[in-house]
Amino acid sequence: MATLGMMKTRIARELQIDATTFDTDITDAIFSAIGYYNDHDFWFLETAPATVLLTATGAYSMEAILPGRSQIHNLQLVYNQNTEAMLYRTPGEFANLQSQFTGDPTFFTVNADELLVEPIPARTFTAIAWYSLRKSITSSNSASGVWTTEAEEIIRLHAKVDLLTNRIKDYPEAMQIQGRLTDVLDKFDEKTVQRRGSRRIKPCL
Repeated sequence: MATLGMMKTRIARELQIDATTFDTDITDAIFSAIGYYNDHDFWFLETAPATVLLTATGAYSMEAILPGRSQIHNLQLVYNQNTEAMLYRTPGEFANLQSQFTGDPTFFTVNADELLVEPIPARTFTAIAWYSLRKSITSSNSASGVWTTEAEEIIRLHAKVDLLTNRIKDYPEAMQIQGRLTDVLDKFDEKTVQRRGSRRIKPCL
């Protein structure tokens, strides 16, 4: 299994820099990339669907109902044995929908770390949420996880762009690798649609 140390060694080799001299810079670039992509839409960040209760308030703290989440991909109301998908709207679109009416919630958005639904529930509803969880990795060279396995190429390329832009100052090479990174991200997005359980891509929340 790939490890953080293996990724660092490969980055140094591909950039033709000394791994010891640049160790801190490489580590920082890797963890910066992980922090950036923790809010991206990848299948390997999605957790098992969770049940949430939509009470008659219409606004719910995301940290309270889905702690550690980065995104909600799909929200479905439960009616007896059946479910019905709610419709996502951006915060701006959602603002135009808000009213004082109550009923069966149809639309949802996430704004300022709050889940908002409209209409305001007339009673407590049960919903099923498909969502992503942020995943971390330790700074030990032996550490491994999704960021050194499934997402290794994305993290490695992003870290190289960071190093070339901010440390090595080789902007043409940075632009070339950025192009490769864009292509890889497109393929990962396609794979996410195919593999993720909810089968519904939502814009970044």
